[in-house]
Amino acid sequence: MTITFTTDNIDSFDARAVGRGLWEVTFASANAGLHHQLYADGELLAASDTPSQRRFLLDGRCRGRRVTIAAIDGENRWTDMSASLSAEAFARPGWVFAATVVRGIEHARGDRVALLDDHATGTIDPAPLAIAEYWPDGTPRWAWGEDHFGLGGMGFDGTLAPGLRDGAFGAGQFGLDAETFVVSHALAEAGAHQLRLRTLTRDGGHCDGPVITFVSAPPLPVATLEALAYNNATGTLTLSLT
Repeated sequence: MTITFTTDNIDSFDARAVGRGLWEVTFASANAGLHHQLYADGELLAASDTPSQRRFLLDGRCRGRRVTIAAIDGENRWTDMSASLSAEAFARPGWVFAATVVRGIEHARGDRVALLDDHATGTIDPAPLAIAEYWPDGTPRWAWGEDHFGLGGMGFDGTLAPGLRDGAFGAGQFGLDAETFVVSHALAEAGAHQLRLRTLTRDGGHCDGPVITFVSAPPLPVATLEALAYNNATGTLTLSLT
């Protein structure tokens, strides 16, 4: 199967705060007839519903991340093409923590993963920094009765499962790989953080992963801040930071 995928002919990128912690990301694209994907630090976050869509909403908790827009054919709009992105797309500031999570078949629909942090105090706060669904709407799952019956191994069906070399190598069951996704957050406090991933089950239970130590490096201080231009029509102020 041939996939049409490109980051060329996409420009006029803009991002503005729209309230409730969300940012509106807009862009122009000359890739007529193709859908578009939104990546942040190389992670696929969203895909357009129509070829004409030129707008995405980005959670404000993703601040400090590098955003990439790509064009792709509609049939593959939810296909993760991060392996085809340039190395610059994966650049992540030193104050942004990111953990790769395996989307395992043992996780049911409705199960979530939460990122907990100690805010560099030594005591982990039970209030999560970020929460993500293991199986968000639109993500195919190959559990028993959710795919073609009898075409998989014992306890799951099989045609939608990522085969060997189609996902994260060694993360799945024998003969299969597994899909992964990234949970990340920009840490407000500099210093050593103790973080933990917690699985929240749909029946109210939870299971904790091991503690992860991450040293958050704050951004360098701004030496000069200069206003370059102001667009009255769009209310856009262009600044120069050096």
